[in-house]
Amino acid sequence: MQRREESFIITKMRKYTPLERYKIRRKYKKYVIMKKEGKSDREIYLTAKSDGINALDRLEILRNICNLSFGDAKELILCTNSGAESLSEYQEKYVLPTLKEAFKIEAQEQKEDASNNKQNGQ
Repeated sequence: MQRREESFIITKMRKYTPLERYKIRRKYKKYVIMKKEGKSDREIYLTAKSDGINALDRLEILRNICNLSFGDAKELILCTNSGAESLSEYQEKYVLPTLKEAFKIEAQEQKEDASNNKQNGQ
């Protein structure tokens, strides 16, 4: 049986207990205050980034202080870092061209393989 490759892309986030949420809110009190002052989630994220908070802790801030779902937090991060207005725009701008190029390369490789197999078969 072949072992599946591990992926570093997080697709699901576990739920936090009330105690964990409390500790996170105490740890990141500055961002709790910003949220209470009416700052946007994007402003909070950018402030945390400029403060040198690492990526996973910024995700934790978005999830627990801004009360975003994992998907919404992921979208905010991708759009903020890329300058895209929406996840759709991000995908059209960055993901789609990469996928098209990958499919193009794969088609060329398959064509070359078929040509090589034909020559070796003669």
